[in-house]
Amino acid sequence: MANYPVSVFHFKVTIDSLPPMTFSEVSGLTQERQSIEYRDGSMKPTDLPLRRPGLAKASNVTLKRGISKSNDFYVWFNNADIQRKNVNIQLLNWGK
Repeated sequence: MANYPVSVFHFKVTIDSLPPMTFSEVSGLTQERQSIEYRDGSMKPTDLPLRRPGLAKASNVTLKRGISKSNDFYVWFNNADIQRKNVNIQLLNWGK
């Protein structure tokens, strides 16, 4: 028998070596880049300021209503030591 996620869970999340989890909602997958405006000393007063790309700012990712077959995620999440992990968020069969 195949092991398919429940139909309302549209996102599969894998965090490094932890077992995969499924979530019904993922939000905050956005990134914005600030622009920097400056004026050069040789510019005329009527010239528009120059714009250059600035720092990239990513928003916080929120995972809602998830299930997992093990407690490894919760152990890692509640650990006092912050350990960086690679996260892969995969959109499953959306809207079907």
